[in-house]
Amino acid sequence: MSEIEPEYVAFDPQSRFAVISCQENNLVLTLDLRGDKPTFGEPIYLSMGAEPDGVSVLDNVIGPDGRVGCLIGVAEEGKLGKFGQVFGHSLSFHWLDPEDIQTAAQTVTRVDVRPLSNPDRPDARRDPEAIALTRYGGRPIAVAATERGDYLMVLDLSDIANPALIGSHKIGDRPEGLILVPNGEDLIAVTGDEGGYGPGTVSFVRLRALP
Repeated sequence: MSEIEPEYVAFDPQSRFAVISCQENNLVLTLDLRGDKPTFGEPIYLSMGAEPDGVSVLDNVIGPDGRVGCLIGVAEEGKLGKFGQVFGHSLSFHWLDPEDIQTAAQTVTRVDVRPLSNPDRPDARRDPEAIALTRYGGRPIAVAATERGDYLMVLDLSDIANPALIGSHKIGDRPEGLILVPNGEDLIAVTGDEGGYGPGTVSFVRLRALP
């Protein structure tokens, strides 16, 4: 029996389905919640070595074929191969019809976070750990935390096929969890930073809407 290792779970804002990242299997499971008993839909298969961690779901997103559905964001933590290859280290985005969980989600794009978090070291490990999708300042955005890069980054998802970096900010050591908290007209990103071999911290980053 292969190791599965469920890592994160996220729910559709309307509670129609859930998504579960399975790190050792390089896939994300979809779980239909509308029947008397939850049933699995078609998995989202990721690339070799993706090792997904955080997942998030955003509703009412226009997909590649013009239909309205849900966007699923996945933090692909990745790993270092035996011969120095780097896998994962990306954010991937997948569009799903919530009325048809049995049909596979469409992979829209993958974004390598390494040059985004630190252009001076574009090949260094970053290990994206957490991702949160929301709407803010009149646009859909993705907020992600990189465990080894110690960065928080914000991407504009107005064009879901071409996410654009809005900004990044250095945070605490080895961030793991991430939540977004509305605060007036701003948004507070909160990360739990596990630290290396010392005490951990919690980082609070205020995001301000762009004009």
